[in-house]
This record gives sequence, structure tokens and C-alpha cells, in this order.
Amino acid sequence: MKATKMIVLVAMVAVLAGAGLAGASDWQKLGGKTIAFKDEASTFTVETKDAPVGEIKLKVSGSWVRFTNLTLSFSDGTSQAVTDRIDVEPGLTSDAIAITGGPKTLASIEITCSSAASARGGRATIAVLGS
Repeated sequence: MKATKMIVLVAMVAVLAGAGLAGASDWQKLGGKTIAFKDEASTFTVETKDAPVGEIKLKVSGSWVRFTNLTLSFSDGTSQAVTDRIDVEPGLTSDAIAITGGPKTLASIEITCSSAASARGGRATIAVLGS
């Protein structure tokens, strides 16, 4: 009987410890925008929630999006440029982009992107996620 109680207790502690670790990497939506693509690249700014983040991801729905330039502006007045080309298919999320210098409060992101689909048109909703 005591052994059964001990096993149940150990299992509960393991589950609770795992839930705490899973919560440490939760992604929250910081901002977003829906855009209509034309023939040329679009540049726009996404205002974000004031929350310290150590990394961001870009989630896309609608059309396939090619991100060509991101400028992350932080509340302390600094910024970070991301010039790597990032293609994100509808319904998917980009790889994580690390914030240089550790967690900072993101104020806004200037995004330059275009449609990566062969039709070069359509609409896409872009969500900025932070962790």
C-alpha cells in the first residue's frame, strides 16, 4: 500500500515538473497584421505588446510569405536587423529568431516581405510570436 502511494506521488511530481518546463517555452502573440500582396515587396510596421522576449517567430496564414528584412525595435531604443531570407508556408511558423543580448522588451517590428507563391498575389496574415 505504501509503495503504491509512493509511486503515485512520484508520478504526480514528475507530471507537475514537466508542466512547469513546458510553460517556460510557451509562445504568446505579440502582434500581427493582414496584408494584400502586389507585384513588389511590402514594408510595414507591426506594433507589439510590451513584453520581454528572448526570441520571436513569425506565423503565417493565407499566402506563402518570403520575409527579406526585419528590423526589431526595442523599448530601450536599440534595434536588431535580420536580413536572412525566411520563407514561411501558410499554416506554419518560422524557426525561432534569437534576440541579441538576451531578453528585451520589443516595441515594434518593421517587416519587408513579398508573396513567395508563384502567383505573386493574395493575402496573408502574419502573427509575431514571442517567448
